[in-house]
Amino acid sequence: MANRTLWRRGHRRTAPIRPTAVAPVACCLFLAAATACGAATEPAIETPAEWTGDINTEGRVTTVTNTSGGVWGGAGRLVEEASIGVLEGADEYMFGAVNGVWATEDRILVADTQVPAVRVYDWMGTHLFDVGRPGEGPGEYSEPVGVAVAPNGDIWVAEMNMSIHRYDDSGAVLATHASSTGWSVHTDNMFIMALDGVPYMLDFGVQEATQRGLPPIGRAPVEAGGGLGEIRLPPQTDFEPECLEYTHASTGEADVWCAVPFAPWEVTTFTPAAEWVVGAGTEYAFEVHRDDGSRLRVERWWDPVMLDPEEIDYERQRTRAYLRNADPGWTWDGPQIPAHKPAFERIFAGRSGRLWVERSLASGRVDGPCTETFPEPEMAYGYTSCWTADVAVDGFGADGRYLGELRLPRGFRSPEPFVRDDTWIAAVMDDDGTIRVKRYRLVTAIDD
Repeated sequence: MANRTLWRRGHRRTAPIRPTAVAPVACCLFLAAATACGAATEPAIETPAEWTGDINTEGRVTTVTNTSGGVWGGAGRLVEEASIGVLEGADEYMFGAVNGVWATEDRILVADTQVPAVRVYDWMGTHLFDVGRPGEGPGEYSEPVGVAVAPNGDIWVAEMNMSIHRYDDSGAVLATHASSTGWSVHTDNMFIMALDGVPYMLDFGVQEATQRGLPPIGRAPVEAGGGLGEIRLPPQTDFEPECLEYTHASTGEADVWCAVPFAPWEVTTFTPAAEWVVGAGTEYAFEVHRDDGSRLRVERWWDPVMLDPEEIDYERQRTRAYLRNADPGWTWDGPQIPAHKPAFERIFAGRSGRLWVERSLASGRVDGPCTETFPEPEMAYGYTSCWTADVAVDGFGADGRYLGELRLPRGFRSPEPFVRDDTWIAAVMDDDGTIRVKRYRLVTAIDD
């Protein structure tokens, strides 16, 4: 399955969920893929200065076992160099729901689904122009969720309804390719610009539906005429998600909810090199599947982050209330909430070959008001969690060696950040609730 996928038909507005949407009842959960204030204080990062591990090749599989230390010789950090966004002011600097970011050598591009708009800024954050405009005509969009720039300068914009628009480097419309699927889908990397300039769009396989009743989710190249080429599906694994069974009271149909809190799930990502990365949070290991049939398996030591029993009980109450919206008599009869968090929760790829593995650190109670209990099923919608956690990202080189740990600044949100070399572009929510798009420079112990 793909990371954090939202499915829907028609035009009803919903929000991404965690993890993959697995049943009709799932379509109204809201995900903030980052942190809030009030998380537990983590100890200082202490990464041994020297990388140690083992690299072994057998046949077409190379396994890199990261035993200790990191190539950086310590932790990395993100240094803010530019910020775009205001609490109040000109429209072009106010964001609603940023779902795609991109950067060239001198421009920053932002796709905002809520406004909706695709905006272009210079390297320091001054607004230059908008790409396209809202509407239903050629080059017009309603829910832009992805933006990318090809090597020739063409700007590509993807919509949640899987339509694709192409513009020149000044924003003039070149082509519009409408989707005929009838689906609206949102996942972290539904639209990828490959290093060779070929755009890849999310596409569905024709194989047997998955356990959740959804078709396999792959990526397909956008051809010159606007159609999609041969789909590339993620490698099949034997991973089985933890699922809870329930019955829709309105229809009497049985269904499954495959989002047990903190249960591991399979994570896939499609890289700019057109490779699939697949792993599951049951262990700290993932594989890179290459075009030539070879594989790179990356393993790393892992100290499970234990869950507070109070947070387990909190999530159990919330899940019970949530499922009782569909099945008023539902009781918990199935897999239990684990005692610790999964090894990782998301993998995203940089433009320079590095892979970034995101994991949640120890949780803590929030400082402000929150939803303490769920006496009524409806309270499980739009709730404010009483628990939060900081997020760490582990960097890995293209050769699979562990680089070091990077703590993300508070407020990082979906979508995946744009990462090229040491430049990071990310959407961040400040303490005042203002969404900003920020440019960072990655600094490591090597740089210091």
